[in-house]
Amino acid sequence: MFDRIHQTSSKVNHTERNYNNKGEVVRRDSILEEIWGTNDFFNSRSLDVFIKKLRSYLEKDSSISIRTIKGLGLILEDSALA
Repeated sequence: MFDRIHQTSSKVNHTERNYNNKGEVVRRDSILEEIWGTNDFFNSRSLDVFIKKLRSYLEKDSSISIRTIKGLGLILEDSALA
């Protein structure tokens, strides 16, 4: 699945890590740092765009979704395993 994502390797690595740890909340600031490091050019809006693109890609498989947990972060859910 992840070999088809046309993203940088750090974005793919992040996505794959979260897929392997489904059901765990990941804080937004840790995602920003993992993907873009401490570069001030990238901000919360950059993450919003990345998550929007990822959600769009994941629409192809309705069993997988990214849910926002307000005030905490994001969680990757796989209803096929529930």
